[in-house]
Amino acid sequence: MKRVRDFHNQSWDNPFFERSGAGSRSSSTLFSLGLAFSAAAIVYAFIYSPLLRLNKIIVNGTTPANAVRIRAAATVATAGYDYFVVPKDHAFMIDTIGVRNLIMAQFPNLISVDVKKKFGHLDITVTERQPTYRLIIGDSSYLLDQEGKGLREAAPGEGDALIALSSDSADFGAGKSMIQPEWLQTIIDLHKYFATQVGIRDQLFKLDTINSDIEVVTVEGWSAIFDPQSDIKPQLQTLSSALAGKFSPDERKKLLYIDARFGDKIFYKSN
Repeated sequence: MKRVRDFHNQSWDNPFFERSGAGSRSSSTLFSLGLAFSAAAIVYAFIYSPLLRLNKIIVNGTTPANAVRIRAAATVATAGYDYFVVPKDHAFMIDTIGVRNLIMAQFPNLISVDVKKKFGHLDITVTERQPTYRLIIGDSSYLLDQEGKGLREAAPGEGDALIALSSDSADFGAGKSMIQPEWLQTIIDLHKYFATQVGIRDQLFKLDTINSDIEVVTVEGWSAIFDPQSDIKPQLQTLSSALAGKFSPDERKKLLYIDARFGDKIFYKSN
């Protein structure tokens, strides 16, 4: 009985089993560290891999000089880090809307900017405002686009139609609307009318914003006055009737002006 009790009461502190448990825990720790290191390496490679970083910005639809400036703006927009870790020029982090808005804000001569992400690069396509009108303010000349918005100072001979503001104090600004839309539409209609119906292609449009009238000065030396706030069609019909009935091409040489602002009545002055 004593031997049995001794057998059951003896300690089982076996060194073999103790060493085996320690080895298992050590292997598990090394395995966990390996997994963590592998995961960190994968994340690092995914975030900072050159294959997933922006390496080229292509700009279409403008001159080489403007393309350089737009490319520089896009580079600034994609510089830095998000969340202090992820590069903004990462393929999955590039904010195309933000790039577009920055370019539009810095380049008012653009009508639209389309930014697309492609593998390894950005493809930016811009549409520029085209110089259509030449605006004269005092002694200075500027170019306007088809919407009447300012572009830049005009070089000699640039601009399809000459427009002069009566106020010399008007402030020109790139991207700024310099002419009211309804006035601009009237100028477009008048320019087309004189070119096709009267045979006079070159005119000067004097805009008097205080008295609300447009004076068209022709290369023949005479002028026609219109009201841009009223329907222009009846005024053109009145002018057409006057030119056909009273003023032949020879008689127009003596004409100083025709005022077509008063319905079917016409006022004129000749030498």
